[in-house]
Amino acid sequence: MGLGTRLISELENRIKARGLNVATVGVEVENTRAKNLYEKLGYVAYSKDQESWHEINSKGKKFLYVADIILMNKSL
Repeated sequence: MGLGTRLISELENRIKARGLNVATVGVEVENTRAKNLYEKLGYVAYSKDQESWHEINSKGKKFLYVADIILMNKSL
C-alpha cells in the first residue's frame, strides 16, 4: 500500500469515527494521477466546479489561483 493510499485510508477512518458515511474530495482536472488513485479507491466523479484560493509566488507576491476541479465522493 502506497503512502497516498495509507493517508486516504486514515482520513476515511477519521470521517467514519465522526459518524459520517460519505467522503468527498475535489481534484484538479489536470491531476490525472490523483483522480486515478481516488477512482482505484472507490471514489466516483459526480460534478465539476471551480475553486480559488490565494497563494504566494516565488517573489513573495500574493495572487489568486483558480482551478477547475472534479468533485468525487465515496460511501464509507
